[in-house]
Amino acid sequence: MELQIKDIKLSKKTILKLLECKPETYLYEKMAQEFEILEKVLLEKIKPMVAFEWIKDNFCFHNEILDNCSHKIYVVITIGAEIVEEIEHYFQHQKVLEGLMLNCMADDYLCKLEMGACAELVKMSKAKGMGLTTRFVAGDILPIEQQKIIVKKADPLTKLNLAVNESFMISPLKSLALVFGADEKNEIKDVSHFCESCTLEDCNMRKKNKTVNIISSEYEKNINVENEMTVLELLRENDIFINASCNGKGTCGKCKVDICDENEEKQSMLACKTMIKDQMNICIEENYKNYEVVAVYEFDFDSVKSEEDTKFGLAVDIGTTTIAIQLVNLKTKKIEGTYSVLNSQAQFGADVISRIESANKGNLEMLTGLIKYDILEGLTEMLTSGIAVEKITQMVIVGNTTMLHILLGLSCEGLGEYPFSFQTNKPITKSFVDLFINDMINCDVTILPCISAFVGGDITSGIFLLDFVHKKETSLFIDMGTNGEMALLFKGKIICTSAAAGPAFEGGNIRFGTGSVNGAISKLKYEMRKFTYETIHNEKPVGICGSGIMDFMGECVKNKLVDRTGLLDENIYDEEVFIAMNKFGERIYITQKDIREFQLAKAAIRAAMETLFIKCGITYDDIDNVYLAGGFGYKINIDNAMLVGVLPKEFKNKITASGNTALGGAVKYLFGNNREEDVAEIMSKASEIELANDELFNELFVKHMYF
Repeated sequence: MELQIKDIKLSKKTILKLLECKPETYLYEKMAQEFEILEKVLLEKIKPMVAFEWIKDNFCFHNEILDNCSHKIYVVITIGAEIVEEIEHYFQHQKVLEGLMLNCMADDYLCKLEMGACAELVKMSKAKGMGLTTRFVAGDILPIEQQKIIVKKADPLTKLNLAVNESFMISPLKSLALVFGADEKNEIKDVSHFCESCTLEDCNMRKKNKTVNIISSEYEKNINVENEMTVLELLRENDIFINASCNGKGTCGKCKVDICDENEEKQSMLACKTMIKDQMNICIEENYKNYEVVAVYEFDFDSVKSEEDTKFGLAVDIGTTTIAIQLVNLKTKKIEGTYSVLNSQAQFGADVISRIESANKGNLEMLTGLIKYDILEGLTEMLTSGIAVEKITQMVIVGNTTMLHILLGLSCEGLGEYPFSFQTNKPITKSFVDLFINDMINCDVTILPCISAFVGGDITSGIFLLDFVHKKETSLFIDMGTNGEMALLFKGKIICTSAAAGPAFEGGNIRFGTGSVNGAISKLKYEMRKFTYETIHNEKPVGICGSGIMDFMGECVKNKLVDRTGLLDENIYDEEVFIAMNKFGERIYITQKDIREFQLAKAAIRAAMETLFIKCGITYDDIDNVYLAGGFGYKINIDNAMLVGVLPKEFKNKITASGNTALGGAVKYLFGNNREEDVAEIMSKASEIELANDELFNELFVKHMYF
């Protein structure tokens, strides 16, 4: 059976908000005008269809709510293949922004079509004297494998021309498959009702306690839950870390946990979309403890003065993704210990924008607590080596502007809105006890200053390590992390900028992306029409990290597996590229969307670099030295980076992979040779070119989307 849903209208304001296109930006007016044109294109190309079957069947979903219903309603919703082809057409013809907007409009239309279908089904259920359950979606509450079953039952005659591939994804892409339970004993209500959004605070259902068991390889916890919440919210409340790169929006697929029923049958679910139920067993895997963090850097210890007595210092680099700590003997100039860990804040999103949003929504205290806990845990582990705590005389902390604000418990309001403002533009010194509310160590803590809201103390530290205040050559410093910071030393000035590259270079927003954990695919080659790979510590694959993504794109460009627009050759691949099987027997693959994420990241880096050079009146050939900072810059294949356009070919033989310059600068600062004067000189020479409203940057961004 089919449903006709009419009067669907899109909101220009909603679409621009979804695209994060703000009124104060250069693109806002252009995109607002483009909306009127693209709305006509959308309405011409879509073929909205809703098919459903109301069936009395006994199919077992292994879901208590569905399986207790006498009837099931299987629903498929699509807006057709033609609009998907049109979106790709825009990308192929270098109309990237228009393609992004049309894609967003198609998604919003599909969402409204679903809402309309749900409303019609509620009317039908009332007429039959039945109540509906909430909607169930494969890959959300139900296992993804059930997608094929729902599609087949909803559209047995394949009138909608939908197909489900071996990864259980529906084609065409702009399609949905849902199932509802229907029964006379069910309460008749709107199927979109969710307890977490209900305003009836005294509802008995809300107050009913649930018992949850959380199981990992290291512990087992029993928790009583009073309120309605998701699994992710529960884990956060109990300081249990899992990756949630999209901050619980349900788009990254990284927060998967195994939910076990009383028969110990496991189902893989998204923690951010799975509601807590009584007697639920949640199995989590804590790969983050095996995270490989780059803690090496170039530093000539002989150039610094040593202490006469045996004293120790601590250097801490707080990154958006990772935290690194080193214990330094200030007399022998020896690194006595190194500790690194994934930043526990990653459960609130993979990038600084997600952290800022979370802090501004009331989670600042929790985020501050997480970062302090990570550091204190690292110090506790490092100091078990027998070093006398009283010998530690100083500590230096560096990090990006957002991380330092959160560490200090400062408001992040100014970091989230234009014109951006920040409070850490001068060195800050606090006692260890005052900062951490812990008397483990009795020493002063120095926090290096930030240059701007998006060029932080980690960049100041890197510039300090590389001695930019005394160099004469024209030099470029690049940190290709989530913030894409860079600093150009030119004619005695230090000109900085940053571009939101996003987390793709660190495995974020990639379907099977991961950080540098054991088993991460870190190297790739295309040979004999298939990809071969290497993993970190040669363990079984768990995902693909940033250097692996770079190799993948390099091999795709080299072997013409993608065209200039990044579109996969349809004669070889259909929307995804198989890479490996993981240890659970599941396929690891790269999707077309993953390629788009990489393109957005590389375009941001390259456009920022080119904008910086043009505004300073120089070319790539004028650069004498290029310093790549950070773990990604240290690990990547430079030839592939130039092949795909992340770096220009003119940088050949000029690049130094400098490693963790932020940590290295913090170590250098511990030794005290003219440190205050040099940092003060950096701050006086440094200026920033803001790209938020820069027309040139936006033009170059579109240009560098292509290979």
